[in-house]
Amino acid sequence: MAQIRYIVGDATAPIGDGNKLIIHICNNRGGFGKGFALALAEKWPEAKHSYKAWHNFDRGNFQLGEARYHFMERYIWVVHMIAQEGYSSPGKPAIRYDALRKCLRRVAGFASVLGASIHCPRIGAGLAGGDWVVIEKMIQEELVDKGFDVFVYDLE
Repeated sequence: MAQIRYIVGDATAPIGDGNKLIIHICNNRGGFGKGFALALAEKWPEAKHSYKAWHNFDRGNFQLGEARYHFMERYIWVVHMIAQEGYSSPGKPAIRYDALRKCLRRVAGFASVLGASIHCPRIGAGLAGGDWVVIEKMIQEELVDKGFDVFVYDLE
């Protein structure tokens, strides 16, 4: 039975066998250099380059609710999910829950094709300013209830 599993560790080093999707939330302005995105860019500079190329050269498809998949290394894909409107400011979260739900549905489709597990930090609950209780419920509905194991990583 699929479930959300909480792991103490680094989401850029996902556990387990087989194909793994590392999902994270991106903004719709092309910024990529804080939070988990910074960790991805440090481990795989091509993760940042692929996001920037998408922003710079495919603006028609670079919008809230869209997701792009990028192969990083054997069995590991990074998924950029645009579910953040600009940048958060005090009292004004940037996360867009409707866009996140669309992205998670896209992830489910891609994970189904690859037979992949899904890995992430607590997406949307950091810089995007979202409520983890709301986000966790969406992950349950859009991924776990459809049979996908999801591993959520918290750094020590």
